[in-house]
Amino acid sequence: MAIINESRILEYGNAKGIDTTSEPGNIPEGFVKDAKNANLGVSAGYVKRNGYTAQLSSTWSTNVILGGIEFKQTDLDSKIILFNAAGELADLTSGVASNLQTGLLVDTKPTLLAFEERLFFFNGDDTNSPFVFDDQQGVRDIGIPAPTVAPTKDAEIAGDLGTGDYLFVYTYFNSRTEAESSPSPDLKGVTTASGGFTIGITAGDSAIADKIRVYRTVEGGSTLILEGEVGIADTTFASIITDDELGVAFNNRLLEFDNSQIGVLTDSAKFAIVADNRIFVVTGTNEARFSKIGQSGPMPESFQVNALVETESRYGATDPLVGHGQIKDRVIALKKRSIGFYEPVGLAGVNESVDPVQYIYREITDVTGAISHFAGGQVFDEYIFLGRDNVYATNGITIRPVGNQIQNTIRAMGFAEDEINRYSFINDTKNKRIIISGFKSSGEPDPQPDFQLVGEYKQYHEFRWTTYEPGTDGSTHP
Repeated sequence: MAIINESRILEYGNAKGIDTTSEPGNIPEGFVKDAKNANLGVSAGYVKRNGYTAQLSSTWSTNVILGGIEFKQTDLDSKIILFNAAGELADLTSGVASNLQTGLLVDTKPTLLAFEERLFFFNGDDTNSPFVFDDQQGVRDIGIPAPTVAPTKDAEIAGDLGTGDYLFVYTYFNSRTEAESSPSPDLKGVTTASGGFTIGITAGDSAIADKIRVYRTVEGGSTLILEGEVGIADTTFASIITDDELGVAFNNRLLEFDNSQIGVLTDSAKFAIVADNRIFVVTGTNEARFSKIGQSGPMPESFQVNALVETESRYGATDPLVGHGQIKDRVIALKKRSIGFYEPVGLAGVNESVDPVQYIYREITDVTGAISHFAGGQVFDEYIFLGRDNVYATNGITIRPVGNQIQNTIRAMGFAEDEINRYSFINDTKNKRIIISGFKSSGEPDPQPDFQLVGEYKQYHEFRWTTYEPGTDGSTHP
């Protein structure tokens, strides 16, 4: 009778997905014990899932692809970037993968994120990462190194400056991306009797910047204001305009004192996310950093030294940051034993030399944690993430379980450190289902995901679950 009843439910009833938590004799009506490689209908029935179509026209490598992203370039064309288990990053064009970078660390799964037509790469490696890629400059370090040589007073020339003391610094600037370096050491106490100076500056690297910006004070002042720009290869600058004219041509732009490079501030940047017009990145056990917003807008390649968030909970070092999520512009802090968010304090203003915004960690719960930066994603106004005993949803204020009926399945999954690194999450918005890829059990050598939890949410806030997994013959039905 049970088998007949189950057949009726599969074909005609309100199919509710699998239930692996209830005892076999107590499975509620509408649930089944197994629904492998099936999707749920809108209101009833189970439908066999589709297979896959190869996307590469020729073999890239024999290694497993661990990640990828599609992003817009400056010419508005989209570009697909792939990363594999050999530490190779490639550009996929017309089905052919061409390496952009090799020899990358694979111990930590990389974060690939797009920001203003640039692709950022973070994987915790202090040798070959982090870096940024775009179609104009290729692969390069994030940010621009500051000049190390102070400007010099080379000569006095005719000009309109008054007699008195002046202060000078200079920076390197990329006019296309608007990335700017931190300033050079300063030249102090410069006086003039002729009305102007020729200031000596050090040429920059044309591969990462195209301008040198020179900042100056008014006579006897301390506020550095942009006086002018010259080419990146120039070695002199003529300072001749009056104090009243200083900065007028550049909307009175002030020097931004701290445009530090994230690769200089930390050797372990990983688990990055874009939110609130900034890049947030994990840089320590209980520490995250975030990029700044400058006078002209977001500066994703600049990180201020004091722009960090401390996330320590009552569990201390046993509750490390394992990743970031987001709900609109709110950053969700994913920790091993707790969940929280970053609350902004202060407002970014116009013509400020320092970005005044800081973030404070606020805990949502200390009884539920996440497994990985890569095992979660946003669905409508909630962030959905995998824990070690359930799938959870948070709106940034509270947390609710959404996988009670598959708890036994989740508890049996593989959560060893090398396995956690391979988890992933996809939100199929067209079909309204999430797919969490992982391991059905633990202990496989050189593990590759072999199991997918599929959560259908056409009747949101409810999730109905099925699974994708290999067929009986893994060679013909992997």
